[in-house]
Amino acid sequence: MKTIGSDQPSAFLIVPGEQLNGAERVVFYTAQELLRRGFAVDILIWRINRNITGQWDELSSQATIVKISKSYYFFGLLSVVWTIYRRLGNRHYTLSFSSNIILNSLLGTLKKRGLLKTTRLIVREPSSPILRYSNISLKRLKYLFFYWLGYPFVDCIIFQTNLMSDTFKSNLKYLGHKQTKVLSNPFDLHGIMTKKNQCELKLGPFVIASGRLIKEKGFFNLIEAYSKLSKNYIKKYSLVILGEGPLEKELKKYAVDLGLENRVLFPGYVLNPYVYYCQASLCVVSSIREGFPNILLEMMSVNSNVVSTLCAGGIDEIPNIYKCDPDSAEKLNEAITNALDKPLMESHLNYLAKHTIEAFVNEIV
Repeated sequence: MKTIGSDQPSAFLIVPGEQLNGAERVVFYTAQELLRRGFAVDILIWRINRNITGQWDELSSQATIVKISKSYYFFGLLSVVWTIYRRLGNRHYTLSFSSNIILNSLLGTLKKRGLLKTTRLIVREPSSPILRYSNISLKRLKYLFFYWLGYPFVDCIIFQTNLMSDTFKSNLKYLGHKQTKVLSNPFDLHGIMTKKNQCELKLGPFVIASGRLIKEKGFFNLIEAYSKLSKNYIKKYSLVILGEGPLEKELKKYAVDLGLENRVLFPGYVLNPYVYYCQASLCVVSSIREGFPNILLEMMSVNSNVVSTLCAGGIDEIPNIYKCDPDSAEKLNEAITNALDKPLMESHLNYLAKHTIEAFVNEIV
């Protein structure tokens, strides 16, 4: 464990795994910025998936990183509690931060019990399960339980959009007194720029999409939309979908069933997706519903030609991208066709300036 100076600000951050999906990437960027500001940073990584090494190790020379190998939720949560108690219990942090609903609740509970000593506990909502799941869904009930368990003891809740904030407050009125902020998703523009040209891909012209391979990402709609492009476009542009997830086999089979097994590519999880975003002829966000897709901002930072479904509040206000209704292969096909017919060339950097990690951390410190 790295020592903390008597006057040094300190932070505790926790993520559910080493893979940098959207929410984990926000925590990663926050850790980087806090280290730049002279914070002593402790990071706890709960490995609920298979081990993926990579970007977190970049911080190991500056931050204390503790990894837990328990894969099952129950034993994993017990390990998190034990690790915080045994290894971090003697520390008092300036702030603690998480962006996973279950871990947010756990930290709130530990703070209430005195097992996590922190001046400020700040949590971020990575999605809106109240919108995503029906009233009778077991998943919805699970999240409602965790909201009830630990959220009363957090100090501030961050939402990605006004829609997420309003939905949360209208459905969880007993948390209405909590301090809340609506903050745009941050990203590390400088880091992305340094990585976007690290290698030259040998794929030919391609359309890129990226994300966890789950239903909410709308990849079945995307493959169907791609299949309805003109024959010339299918011959010219392959479709590349980055990421891993439980629907990988079903998505690959769907592509085969549509006769696209050689045109729809699944490279899996990649450490540097920005190379793909930068070199693609078109970037696509096909999600059905999101809190707000971080990937959209990352794509916009390195590519001017972008299509996104209106899967989250605020996307309709983004200038100079093609937009379409969510959960419609037909509408997505129209938007992709328009983007390939008339590629957008205007830079998004002016819009993205307000989404920097520096601005985000200024609001939480």
